[in-house]
Amino acid sequence: MEAQMKNDQLIAKRLIEQVLTNWVNPELEKRKSENKLNLDFRLKAAQVIFSVGGAPLVRVNSEVKVIVKAKFNRPIKKGEAVLNKDIEDIRSFHLIDEEKDFGHITIVRLVKGWFVGFSFIYDVSKSKELYDIAIEFMKSAYSDLQEKRHRPFIESALIAAENLAKARIYLLPDKEIRKAKTHGLVQGKVNRYVQTNSIIKLDQRDVFNELIKLRDKARYDPKFSLEHSKAEKIFNALKGLSKEVFIYLVRFGELSNKTISFN
Repeated sequence: MEAQMKNDQLIAKRLIEQVLTNWVNPELEKRKSENKLNLDFRLKAAQVIFSVGGAPLVRVNSEVKVIVKAKFNRPIKKGEAVLNKDIEDIRSFHLIDEEKDFGHITIVRLVKGWFVGFSFIYDVSKSKELYDIAIEFMKSAYSDLQEKRHRPFIESALIAAENLAKARIYLLPDKEIRKAKTHGLVQGKVNRYVQTNSIIKLDQRDVFNELIKLRDKARYDPKFSLEHSKAEKIFNALKGLSKEVFIYLVRFGELSNKTISFN
């Protein structure tokens, strides 16, 4: 436990140093050269906002916009001003609602030293839209599964799988997925991200590829058939991917912590 804490502190220290070196100090030098920094300026907080395809935005001190969950060292009354010295520890940093689709690194200096919070999750609101579409088609797929209507099941399952994959990848700073208009591009991303820290799981990739193969057969082949156990396996993989996206959306306040039941 103590070793883990020391390791976390070392990681935080290095991250703070990188933030200062790569973004904050160059921004302060730029402001100095433009006479936009007071002579008595003292850095108390800084924030780097990241957007997909855009340049990082650097904020300092009162420009920083963040929601902080903190532990206080004394009772705080509602509406009472909170001072630096009142904060025992910072539990988390979250961006304000208007900026929830951006990534960020935020550092704040308190009596005990620097605290850092970060998130490299992007476009949670768009991910939620894609997730909602996927769930609608999952409900259709589940109904077809129960009635063993395997042809329409394949169609609905593929649309659900595609939107779930996009919803998951949208959380990353991937510019190409945001322009995807073909099954092929999404399929390529699914196959690529299965090799990257299991962003897409192996069984999810296999099911997505299988659905692509089965779609035309289900639509047009009079001899098409599908074992019901295989259809159930496909649906279970969809549930796994939907759960992963669901966890992110709950974490970032896009969904309540109420799971959707397919029983």
